[in-house]
Amino acid sequence: MKLVHDKIPEMFKELGIDFTLKIVTGEEKLKFLIDKLKEKVKEFEESRNLEELADILEVVECIVKEMNYTLDYVLELKKLKRSIKGGF
Repeated sequence: MKLVHDKIPEMFKELGIDFTLKIVTGEEKLKFLIDKLKEKVKEFEESRNLEELADILEVVECIVKEMNYTLDYVLELKKLKRSIKGGF
């Protein structure tokens, strides 16, 4: 079982592809999101494809939301850390 974009099941139906759909929430969803993040980082590392990088950002945004924070809050943390430690 793996996490997919929410429009993928609709596309599978249109193509006549059999699949099992399970909606996950809470800790289970967070675990799948973290697994997806690892997968996408690996794919980006291998391809250097900007679409994979965009997927990484999408997954990070979903993780932030699932943890009940906002992206603005995380970006403020990023600014604070940069002011203290500098950038990469």
